[in-house]
This record gives sequence, structure tokens and C-alpha cells, in this order.
Amino acid sequence: MQFWRKNVVSFRIKLPAKGKYTLTIYGAAEGIKEELEEETEQENYKVFGVVTTYTIIGDGEIGHPALPKEGVYGVLPKAISTGYYCVSHTEPIVETSSNKLTFEFACPAGGNVIPNLFHEDRPNLKIIDSIYREPFPKKTALHLALSKPGRYCLEVYTPYQPKLVTGVHSFAARFLIVCSSNEKASFFTDPNPWGPNEDFHANKLTCLDVPGSTIHAKNGKGCITFTSPITGGDEITYNLLAPGVRGTWKEIPNYQTWIFAEVIDRKRGLRFTRFNFRIPERGFYQFLFGYGGKFMGRWLVACPVVHTGDLFPIREGVWGPSRKMADVLGMRFSHPVRFTASGGVVDITVEIPPHLPDWHVFAHLKDVEGPRLMLQSKDISRISDSSRKDWRAVTFTLKLPTEVKTAILTLSIGQEKSKDAKVISTTNEGYWLVTRV
Repeated sequence: MQFWRKNVVSFRIKLPAKGKYTLTIYGAAEGIKEELEEETEQENYKVFGVVTTYTIIGDGEIGHPALPKEGVYGVLPKAISTGYYCVSHTEPIVETSSNKLTFEFACPAGGNVIPNLFHEDRPNLKIIDSIYREPFPKKTALHLALSKPGRYCLEVYTPYQPKLVTGVHSFAARFLIVCSSNEKASFFTDPNPWGPNEDFHANKLTCLDVPGSTIHAKNGKGCITFTSPITGGDEITYNLLAPGVRGTWKEIPNYQTWIFAEVIDRKRGLRFTRFNFRIPERGFYQFLFGYGGKFMGRWLVACPVVHTGDLFPIREGVWGPSRKMADVLGMRFSHPVRFTASGGVVDITVEIPPHLPDWHVFAHLKDVEGPRLMLQSKDISRISDSSRKDWRAVTFTLKLPTEVKTAILTLSIGQEKSKDAKVISTTNEGYWLVTRV
């Protein structure tokens, strides 16, 4: 096997049996158009001259399977000189006892790589659903999920030749992967782009916590945070899909219990929305993110070890105060989206700005674990409606019954239709999660 280590060409030799062998190395004279590292056709090698010859004596009793007959392995010097090189593997032969492995390639700004994967059983057939390309700002990770043991060939193409047309990729590297795992693989069901799309950036959204497009759910837990302009009134939507039959994705029943979406902060004109994951089943999943009724991107959720604790209460949408309550009307709230009640008792305060004299706040609790859907009105009492520098502070005392461990607090806002009207129209709601400690 011929391969490159930076600017040095090396040869890996595995003898099939005991005996005497001759190794002849050919090289091209300076100025020859066909260079050694390029994919030159076999008949063109006649222009090469003999550089050196070795005699190899093999006295081992154990033979080795034949290496691939053709092709240069490793990363080509031309690719390295333009900023493309493999940071995770320096050897051309990668032996693994796991069916999952990752190759990481450094890329210059705006660069990318295109992988091709083949199995020795069908060397001309590209394996599409066993490789997932994850782009980062200055590197690209190639995640492989190998379906069966055997030898694989991973080829990498990059746009490292500046004279070529933009978008054209050239051969840059090749690796031989020897897999001994019989573990069943979870396939990456399509090769389409992952991560944020153009609409995501056009709407001035940003992604925190996850630099690439994979959410790593270690021990079944993970998170991803998005920022969006407070001035934007667009609704956030999301979904979580699991691999279906080969090449498709399917809905997860009650996927809302796997995700807790919450508004965690509002500052510098931005709204911070975090998605927390609790994954009870090992595998790969597709997280879809939407904003303003448009698809904004998708992320791969990788869960090698499952979450064995409680899942989240089921609820559609994002937890916390609604956009109208917090961003449009400017109400303030004393507690975060998730808070505790010591001994089952806690006070929560809503501050109403002075320009909303005819707006009111209402509260009710819902038991998420017990048989009762609604707690009695006695469990919530309004203890004050005071004035704080022309703001009205409405405080509720929440009292969770002894048998209730977790409850959902719903705060509704309403406006009097007229001065004489006794009917109040409730127009918006926010949701909080209360846990007894």
C-alpha cells in the first residue's frame, strides 16, 4: 500500500506467505506532468524510472490478506498545503472493533469535504446511509456507522485545486477501514444537508451549545439553544423523528416527553430558547427546528447511552411566558420556567407595567402525575396586588397537595372589555413547571 505522511511517501507491506520478495519503487523525473500523488492511469506509469529495489525476506508463519491493489492512500500533499488534512487519523489503515467511528478533517474558511464510502464486497457501489457529514466552522467530521464487518474504503474529495471551477472537488485522501464488529448499525438515512439553512441566518437566528450539527445526548441527556430577535413575533416549532424503514424517518409517539423547550433568558434584544433532551432509547434521531412557519434546519441527536429517569411532562410548544406576555406587554416574572416549592408551598409574582391598568393575571395548577387533572382553587391564593413604582405586583401563593410531586402552573392574562363590563377576555397564557422538594 502506497500512502502519504505529509510530504513523505511510504509503503505498507503485508506478505501473503513466507518467502522471498522483490520491491521495486518507481519515480517520475522532475517536470513530468503526471505526478506521483495524482490518480494516474496505469498505462502512464511507463514514464516513471526505477528509483530503488529492495529484497524482502519473509520468515513469518502467518500470512496476511492482500492489501488493495490500486490507489494512493493517506492525505495528498497538495491537499495539506491548502489547509485540508485529517486531524483524527494519521495512518492509512484504520482497524476498529466498533462499527462507529469518526474522521475529522481540518478545512480552511468556507471549505468543505465530500466523502465516498465503499465495501470490499461491492467496491463500485457507494454506501450512502452509513456516513453522516457534520460541518464545523474550521473542520468537517465524517461519522461512520458500518453495517457489517469487513474492509471499507473511505475516499475524501476537497476543492483544494484553486485553478478548478468553484464547487469542483478533487481527490484528496483515501483510508482503508478494517471493521471486526458484528453490531447492528443505526443508519444515517439520507445524505441531505444538516444544521441551519439559509433562512435560519436570514432571520438573524443563532445556535449556541452545538458548534456543528450533532447534539450529543451523553447518558441520554443533551441540549441546544437558539437565539431570536425579541422584536420578531414569529412562533417557534419543533419535532423529533426516529429512523424508519431504510431511507425514511418516522414520528415518535409522545415525543414531547423527550424534549423540554423553554425560554431561559431575554437580553440584548434577544430571546434565548433552550431545548433539553431526555432520550430513553439508544440510537440516532432527527431534530427539526422551525420559526415563523418555515423550516430552519435539522440536527442529528446521537444517544449512545439512554436516560433511565423520568421524562418531561407532555405539552405542545415552548414553556415559559408567551411572547405577548413578556415581549409585547413587558410583564416581568419572579421565577424561571422550572422552579421548586419547598414543602409544596411557594410564592410567585407577576409585575404588570403601568401602561396596562386594565390587564389582569389568573393562575391555575395541573397535576402532571396524579389522577386529578385540575387542582382545586384553594391550592392557589392571590395574596397581594400592590404597587411598585407604578407597576402592579400580583403575587400568588401556590400550595401543592401532599400527594402531588410535580404540577404545571398556567398564568393567563386578560383585559376588561369596557369599564362597565364584568367579563374579562383571556388572550394569552404561559406555562411553568413546579416541583415539590
